Amino acid sequence: MRLKVKCMATYNKTKVTKKKVLKGKYRTVYIGGSRGNTICKRVPKNERLVFPSVCTKSNCRVNSDYRNSNDKFRLTWSVGKVCAKRTDSNGGWGMRLKVKCRSFTYRSKAAAKKVLKGKYRTVYIGGSRGNSICKRVSKNERLVFPSVCTKSNCRVNSDYRNANDKFRLTWSVGKVCAKRIDSNGGWGMRLKVKCRSFTLNRPKAAAKKVSKGIRKLVYFGGSRGNTICKKISKSERLSCPSTCTKSNCRVNSDYRNANDRFRLSWSRGRVCAKRIDSNGGWGMRLKVKCMSYFLGGKV
Repeated sequence: MRLKVKCMATYNKTKVTKKKVLKGKYRTVYIGGSRGNTICKRVPKNERLVFPSVCTKSNCRVNSDYRNSNDKFRLTWSVGKVCAKRTDSNGGWGMRLKVKCRSFTYRSKAAAKKVLKGKYRTVYIGGSRGNSICKRVSKNERLVFPSVCTKSNCRVNSDYRNANDKFRLTWSVGKVCAKRIDSNGGWGMRLKVKCRSFTLNRPKAAAKKVSKGIRKLVYFGGSRGNTICKKISKSERLSCPSTCTKSNCRVNSDYRNANDRFRLSWSRGRVCAKRIDSNGGWGMRLKVKCMSYFLGGKV
């Protein structure tokens, strides 16, 4: 077939904007037919293409000929090149292959070098009693996962390595979610997954980092109500665990073994603690551990 694929493309003007680059846009890539099992085509060097891990008639093939054929392809991208390999057969194909993909394009060579290649990192999801769970991630970070996450391609947790659990991972700005698709129930493993991360530098006008971040203790004390807030510096950004318990961020010396759980939230000049295991207050002199970032500009 003359392979053509569909992907997402982002075109930035003078400045690289976070919103445009993270979302990208869909576009099609024409591959064409091939006598061999693999064929490669050139693409712009400042364009990053993202495809499904396996391209079939139902998810990314958009060529008008041989629409109902069951040919499957593995699409791979490297700087300036995209390749298609047929995986359901060792031979070639006759269709004029055209595929749909997501494209991220940058005019700045310096930005393209950093963002296009991305880097691999792991994301800790943990266990879940329900069928799905979401975790917060940085808002200026774009995560790319396989369409189906299994033990063989992206699961990297050390427990239950041979379990056949399968997950669908989805990303949206500031959030990544995992849903179990081989069962309607939850899972017990401490799920950790490997993905590709594309992070954009913040504009200079937004903020200049003065510090790489340091650990800081924030004292809240007790509260008769369910929520309490404390003032902090307006040029300070605190990053705390979404759920604070005795095992991850509570460091007060009294009531160490209490099971009180808190949701910590930051806004400019203020940090708040809300008790989530009860509607009441608490007696402990609450002190928590967070990461502190001082910014030279506005937060």
